[in-house]
Amino acid sequence: MNRLRLALRLTRLAGVLLLGVLLGALVSALEWLSRRDLLALRQRLSRWFMQCLSRALPLRVSVTGQAPQQPMLWVSNHVSWLDIPLLGMLAPLSFLSKAEVRDWPLLGWLANQAGTLFIQRGAHQCAEVNQQLSAHLQQERHLLLFPEGSTSDGSALRTFHPRLLASAIDSGVALQPVAIRYVRNGKRCPHSEQLSNGDRLELIREPDNRHDHHAIRIEWRGHKLGYVPRAENRAVAAALDAGDKLVARIARLTEHRNPWRRIEFEVYNPNDLALEAELEFPLLEGQSVTGFALDINGEMRPAVLCASCSRLRSSTPATCR
Repeated sequence: MNRLRLALRLTRLAGVLLLGVLLGALVSALEWLSRRDLLALRQRLSRWFMQCLSRALPLRVSVTGQAPQQPMLWVSNHVSWLDIPLLGMLAPLSFLSKAEVRDWPLLGWLANQAGTLFIQRGAHQCAEVNQQLSAHLQQERHLLLFPEGSTSDGSALRTFHPRLLASAIDSGVALQPVAIRYVRNGKRCPHSEQLSNGDRLELIREPDNRHDHHAIRIEWRGHKLGYVPRAENRAVAAALDAGDKLVARIARLTEHRNPWRRIEFEVYNPNDLALEAELEFPLLEGQSVTGFALDINGEMRPAVLCASCSRLRSSTPATCR
């Protein structure tokens, strides 16, 4: 039943994304035919698309207060990517985003078609960014930005970037503050917590995984992040199956456009025992193995044959991405 519910939800979400592609293509065609900017139409269709997207997500939305009728500069905290559809469904508005988002597959194109303003971050771009925001606000269009510059866990505010607010002063436009909070059963949703370097990860074996019987699921505070890459999971799976208590921690976080490459983590064996794995060597009669090395992340590391000649030992921690 859970798999069926997930399949239906993903199908519905894919349908909404397809709708967004069709709407974006339609507006682009209309602008090309009319030879004029249709920002107002983009914002209205974007709001309708965000409403459809929000309904396709497993969320129950509660809004306190009313959205402003006159154009304003919306200022909100930033907790999750879910903030985008939830805020976009409230009014026809445009978002402010870093320029890298424009190059993201599909999502960057949808953001561009929705009328998103892309800016280059950096102090030397301050005057140019302020002019860009002021020009948008002077067209009497809603604009929303996240002055913290990045996401937080929602429990407190990060330092604002005050230069982004100068456009409201120059344009004589009022500010509309917005506060977002995610809760589950009346408590702050743990999904809003943030990953940090050094955070401990949990490695969970899935020997019955139909795709890979060496599969190792990675969880962070009870939430699934993904799997140890198949090319590097065999030795780690063997250690877990042998009862070793391995330790995994986040080594580095990046903003790679591929979501599967945004987290680098390391797996350590804190035990006195070395990592062990069973290997089979197709040897001809009279041949024997006296030694060999393992290629771990491009570095050749020596392995040692056990006396039984059925296992290899390596005390070097395995690093996975």
